[in-house]
Amino acid sequence: AMVCSAFTGVCIALQPLVIKHIVDMGIANDALSNDQKLRLVLFMCGVYVLMGIVRVLTYRHGYRLLLKSVEGALRDLKSRVFDHVEHMGLRFHSEVSVGELHNCLNGTPISNIRTYLQNVILQVPYQAIAMIISLVALFSYDWVMTLVLLCTVLLMAIMNFFARKKIRKISAEQIQVEKKANHFLVDTLGGMEAVKIYGVEDSFQSKFDHTLKDVHETMVKATLASHKETIKMELAQYIGIAIVYMVGAVSCIYRNSTTGVLYAFLSSMTTILGTLTAWLTMSLTKVSAQSGMDAITRIINREIDVPDIPQEFSKDVVKAYQTMEKKQFSCVEFSDVEFAYADMKIFDGFNCRLRPGESVALVGESGSGKSTFTKLLLRLYDVQDGSVRVFGNDVKDYSVRALRSAFGVVPQNTTIFHGTVWDNIKLACPTATDEEILRAIDMAQMNDFKDSLENGWNTIVGDGARELSGGQRQRIGIARAVLGDPKILIFDEATSALDNVSEKAVQSAMESLMKTHTVIVVAHRLSTIKNVDRILVFSHGQIVEEGTYDALSQKEGGYFYKMLNQ
Repeated sequence: AMVCSAFTGVCIALQPLVIKHIVDMGIANDALSNDQKLRLVLFMCGVYVLMGIVRVLTYRHGYRLLLKSVEGALRDLKSRVFDHVEHMGLRFHSEVSVGELHNCLNGTPISNIRTYLQNVILQVPYQAIAMIISLVALFSYDWVMTLVLLCTVLLMAIMNFFARKKIRKISAEQIQVEKKANHFLVDTLGGMEAVKIYGVEDSFQSKFDHTLKDVHETMVKATLASHKETIKMELAQYIGIAIVYMVGAVSCIYRNSTTGVLYAFLSSMTTILGTLTAWLTMSLTKVSAQSGMDAITRIINREIDVPDIPQEFSKDVVKAYQTMEKKQFSCVEFSDVEFAYADMKIFDGFNCRLRPGESVALVGESGSGKSTFTKLLLRLYDVQDGSVRVFGNDVKDYSVRALRSAFGVVPQNTTIFHGTVWDNIKLACPTATDEEILRAIDMAQMNDFKDSLENGWNTIVGDGARELSGGQRQRIGIARAVLGDPKILIFDEATSALDNVSEKAVQSAMESLMKTHTVIVVAHRLSTIKNVDRILVFSHGQIVEEGTYDALSQKEGGYFYKMLNQ
């Protein structure tokens, strides 16, 4: 693309020379007859048109190559950002808003970078070539007019230098305002059900209008600032051109300069000033692009808080599980674990062991460490000290993908993506066969609501699947969790948001799975954990009691007894 652009620049620079020959060798040449002048002018006009055709076709080919390269570069950049974001732990996602990430991937930063790259790749080469050839030609025409032109160029460059600082500051403000607006928009659209439940549409409309006002004012401010600086340079250019015309007229009148030279000089000058204006404008575009790139690199340069290891260096989960079964050691083990969210300490010297094949319930007040226990198992966060071991190996010895393949997780609210019910189940294991998916459906006890779906498992469910009941969504979550044949199942308050009927359906599926898997249940409703093998009672990051439901419920004065009788 840049080679094509450079060749275009040669054509642009040579076209004024053709004009000079048309005037001096043709129109103003008294040594030729009128017919000879006409033939020469027609020939030179043909050359001029031919150069124009070559210039246009070369530029078009270069532009096609440019689009491929620039859009390819932006595609790779967005892919890299998305990949980096996907591999970040939950600590990162709790600190960086969805709106900010959306803005980095599809907002002003990418748009500014696209504009700048297109200008640099396609315009700079041909403009540089055209400028060099034109400057050489100008000095050969008239050095006095050339000096006047160079003074004009210098003045415009100085004005541009001071303009860049203003534009960069305003561009950074624009990105911040757009980030805030995107954050508000993503939050509001995602929580539209709550907006309607509480009847606060007018309030949110007012907030959105206020946000739009900020975006509007910032956009106007940024555009006007850029336009203002451009106008300053344009005025300087007009003054310089006027002086050049005056000096040119004096040269023609008193210094015997030819009209053809003046025409050629003015044409070349137009090329140079046009190129300079484009470069100075491009430098302002670069400032905006740099602000966008800064926003993106702030994301890319964030260190991954849960560093992964290459798949080839990962411990094999299946072999580790088989070894554990033979040697009969703990399935899960926490050893002297210390962990905190920012300044909030959760675990301090925490220890726990789970046996393979047992069902364990984690209970306790909010913030006691129940959900944190499961998140550390899945390496959604890393411990600050101590170790977490699964099947005898530290979780850090597995690749993140290998480790999480050992778990099936049913969260409190199963996320349903836009697509069919079948695809939402298959999401957990894209390579699963139809037989494996049907087996997972059977294990999740989903068959009883197939007939209520318009097209069975091929029914399209919208974002969030509001047309499905809570129990249906949770059983899709269970099917998704068991699809990959995980060794450990985690139910993180999977029934806490359900009605009694839905809770019984999900509870039945859970209890069936307890017979064949190691199961960890984070429980809010104590009535749902009567049949687990062991209950662990958490308080302030420690296990303060453990035992069966019957034993703990009869222990008067104990933590579990108090929870049960509150």
